[in-house]
Amino acid sequence: RKRLKDRDYFAFVANDGDKICGIVQGRFFGNSGFAQFNWIAVHPDYQHQGIGIGLLMRAEEHLRTRGVHKMSLYTFPALQPAIKLFMKFGMQPEAHLRKQWWGSDFLMMSRWTGEYRRRMRDSP
Repeated sequence: RKRLKDRDYFAFVANDGDKICGIVQGRFFGNSGFAQFNWIAVHPDYQHQGIGIGLLMRAEEHLRTRGVHKMSLYTFPALQPAIKLFMKFGMQPEAHLRKQWWGSDFLMMSRWTGEYRRRMRDSP
């Protein structure tokens, strides 16, 4: 409940009747123009139905209203289905972080929006 009152927190849930089938949540970093996804999950029974991409798109719409020009997340390099989803959404690997947390490798992926996205796409 405390998080839901935090102006810098966001979350979107996909449901099928009274059953939650997916969630995306994260936070803004003040007026910096940066947001980070902390949790993205789709129940196994609902995967490969466009729910994950839909949640990410809905979150991006909201993030744009807050002036966000870049959004990022961390994932494990071994989670290839998740990485494929994030790349389908337009996220790009930005850093491979070796032994970052708990002795595990992480992959940082990011997506830029608006003018920043055009600049990143058009840069050599």
